[in-house]
Amino acid sequence: MYNRSLAAFKATFAKKIAQEFGKMSDPEESFMTSVCSRDFLNYVKVEKDFLYDDSPDEAAMRYVEYLMEERPIVYVSLVDEWFPIWAMKWRQRVKLADDKDFDEKLMQKIEQGTRPFFNLPLFEEAKRFALGSLVKSGEVCFTDTLSETIVKNILFMMVSRSNGADEVIKALERNPILLLNEVTRRVKALARFKGPLIAVRFENVIFNNEAWWAR
Repeated sequence: MYNRSLAAFKATFAKKIAQEFGKMSDPEESFMTSVCSRDFLNYVKVEKDFLYDDSPDEAAMRYVEYLMEERPIVYVSLVDEWFPIWAMKWRQRVKLADDKDFDEKLMQKIEQGTRPFFNLPLFEEAKRFALGSLVKSGEVCFTDTLSETIVKNILFMMVSRSNGADEVIKALERNPILLLNEVTRRVKALARFKGPLIAVRFENVIFNNEAWWAR
C-alpha cells in the first residue's frame, strides 16, 4: 500500500476512534488506531479468504487500497459496519492495568517454554487458524495478540505435560490436528467468556508505543 493510501487508511480509524471514545492523549490515540487498523486488515483477510495466501497482509492491503480508490462507498460502508463491533469488543475485552494484573514470571515461563516452536511452520499455521476462528466467532479486537496468546498457552500446556518441547514437536508433526482441535476448543471458550481478555499498560504505551502486554 502506498504511503499516502496507508496514511488515509489509518486516518479513517483515527477519526472513528476520536468520535467514539472522546479526547485522549496522542500516544493513546496512536496506539488504538494501530490496533484497530490491524484488526480491520485481519478481518479483511478472513472475510475475503486471503488468510492462507502466501502474503495475506499484502493481499488484504491491496484489496483495501482498491476499495479506497475505486469503490470508496463500499469501503466506507464496510468500515461503518465493522467499526461499531470493534468498539464494543474493545470496551468488553480491554482493560487498563497496573503491575498487579500481570504475572511476569508466568509470562516469562510461557515465552521460554514455547520459544522452540516460534520458527516452525506449525506455529504460524496454528496462529492463522486461531485468527480465522476468532474473527468468525465475532472476536475482532486485538486479534493478533489473542491468536498468538492462544497458541502459546496451548503449546506451553502441552510442553508442561510432556517430556519437553522436542516430544511435543514430534507429536504435532505427526498429527497437527491435535493442536488445531485445541485451538478450536479454546476459541469457543473464549467467545463464551464475557469479561476482559486484554490488559494494557497505557503508561508504557505513552513512553514506548511497542511496550504493551496481553494476557
